[in-house]
Amino acid sequence: MTERFFREVYPRFERLITLVMAVLLMIAITYAAVMFTIVLLKTVVDVQPIVALFSEGQKIAEPIGRLQTGLYHVFGGFLLVLLGIELIGTVKSFAENSSIKMEAILAIAIIATSRHLITLDYHHSDPLTIFAAGFVVICLVGGYFLVKLKVGRDGPTTSENQ
Repeated sequence: MTERFFREVYPRFERLITLVMAVLLMIAITYAAVMFTIVLLKTVVDVQPIVALFSEGQKIAEPIGRLQTGLYHVFGGFLLVLLGIELIGTVKSFAENSSIKMEAILAIAIIATSRHLITLDYHHSDPLTIFAAGFVVICLVGGYFLVKLKVGRDGPTTSENQ
């Protein structure tokens, strides 16, 4: 009975959940891409640093400050969309092979941690927090490099053959 359940019922359940997760991720990525586009356009329209250069009596520092703040949001939004695309690629790979590539997991972690570093408020953050996040990125990149070396030598590295 148990063997039959895991041979016949569980794979169907796994496929159903994977399909639902893929659809939900597509909806989330679409929403994130639309919001990213809105933030990007709003940043370009609201800041207008070029106009400030030619305006009498307006200092350039104010539009440049707004531009920097807007770009933090733009870069963070871009990485968020990229993170979603990587996640859906991982779900697709799992659906096709019933395994997860370690390279994909490390790439997702690198993107997520890098996004956090880019959007971090350095003026109000503890220096140890900044150092730790940077150290995590370095470790993840090192791990990614080592996994890629192993893949090149031994073949694909998945969660199944770990």
